[in-house]
Amino acid sequence: MKERCLYSLKNGALIQMEFGSGEMYTNANLTDEIAEKYLAANPEGRVFFSVLPDDWIERVENRKNGNAEKVIEEMTQMLENGETVEDVKAKYKGYMIDGKRMRVKILNAYIKEAQNRLEE
Repeated sequence: MKERCLYSLKNGALIQMEFGSGEMYTNANLTDEIAEKYLAANPEGRVFFSVLPDDWIERVENRKNGNAEKVIEEMTQMLENGETVEDVKAKYKGYMIDGKRMRVKILNAYIKEAQNRLEE
């Protein structure tokens, strides 16, 4: 079953990731990740969408700028300020990164990386 997408194209709209590319998307195969990658490369392409989430600009910017790195830096700062690993987990539980909910495995990997940076 297709995951619910926060973006929706206008009726009959078809987006292509690059000119001449065989990658074509309609509402049937559109995902948040694809829509955000498309909008990151083609911001004026928003005219092809009938539905955009309220925070679509922030989501696209995060995709362009590497949101994962920002999260790890924030976690490092939290740990440096004396907050515990449990505090970090509580803050980022259910956090969305690149349009998807952060899984526990990823959360733990980010915390480990933040701890490693703190030790250095």
